[in-house]
Amino acid sequence: MNQRLRFWKPGQFLLVACLSASLLTACTPPTSQPPTPSVTLYPTDTMVPTPTALPTFTLTLPSPTSIPTQPSTVTPEPTLPPTITPSPTAASLVVTATPFAYIRRGPGYAYNVVGQLYQGNSTAALGRNEKGDWVYVQLPPGQSSKFTFGWINLAPQSATLSGDVMSLPLATFTRAAPAYLRNCTYHAMLVKPGNVVLPPRDGSSNVVQFFPGEYKIYDQDFTSSNGAHPQVQTIALWEGVTADIIWDGSKKSHDCP
Repeated sequence: MNQRLRFWKPGQFLLVACLSASLLTACTPPTSQPPTPSVTLYPTDTMVPTPTALPTFTLTLPSPTSIPTQPSTVTPEPTLPPTITPSPTAASLVVTATPFAYIRRGPGYAYNVVGQLYQGNSTAALGRNEKGDWVYVQLPPGQSSKFTFGWINLAPQSATLSGDVMSLPLATFTRAAPAYLRNCTYHAMLVKPGNVVLPPRDGSSNVVQFFPGEYKIYDQDFTSSNGAHPQVQTIALWEGVTADIIWDGSKKSHDCP
């Protein structure tokens, strides 16, 4: 029996080799892993910003001689009289040059007025401050239901003292609580006495320290029909109080921030 020898043609051999390679590739699983998908992270909580420090204020104090009369009713609680050793002979305090002298809660214009001593009247001086320009006295009868003692300034235009003030014993006193006026409007305000202009509330110095007393407020950004700046408020200022200016010349009221 004759056997035929089958010979492959060159093109057929290449076709078989290519088919074998394709089948091998299709059946063999890939050895490399698929790429890891990118992950979008959510933002973390927003940090709370550091609070901005409050602006500092330049304190402009009016002249002590321009402090007006206080109302007769005094709201602060009285302080106990200081412990002093009376001098053998009490000096007599006589008011001169003005219709009356203010008696204050402490030796300074930053204290509330608690009484008056009228021209021609006198009272015993019981003590003094270290400089000897303020003396500690007893209030005249019937002036205050809360205060019995107070201080009078020995300025030449206010009062004189018969005798040597430095012979009086030192009297103790408490520190005054500061008082402020705050402009809550959007207009510049003139404060009298003192002629101090408070910037509007969007400024950086709309809070200013003043001595206790009565003040009249005038709107500098509003003009009346007669060409004048109108008075918008009268404020009685006391120790330890911040009083607010809330009215402007157009009679509009403003809330304080």
